Amino acid sequence: MNKHVLLNNTDTSDFKLKEWGGKTFPVATRRRGISQIDRCPFCGHRHTHSRVEGHHNAHCKEKPGFKASIVIDNITLYQSDGYFVEDY
Repeated sequence: MNKHVLLNNTDTSDFKLKEWGGKTFPVATRRRGISQIDRCPFCGHRHTHSRVEGHHNAHCKEKPGFKASIVIDNITLYQSDGYFVEDY
């Protein structure tokens, strides 16, 4: 069970994790063919990315509620490392 970390009245309990290149990243999801993610794991906002799935930088440095790090499954994840985008 994920540890719940509140960000803009949103929790991180529904975010999956993905290992890549020796690091662990949160996964941000989006509908296939849509460039906006459903919700950023760091700030809770919708960011726009290319339509390519995979690793992306988080675009939330100046957004209200921004958190430099979050904790999911007792793993500290850093905004500066970005996240994975996966389509559904």
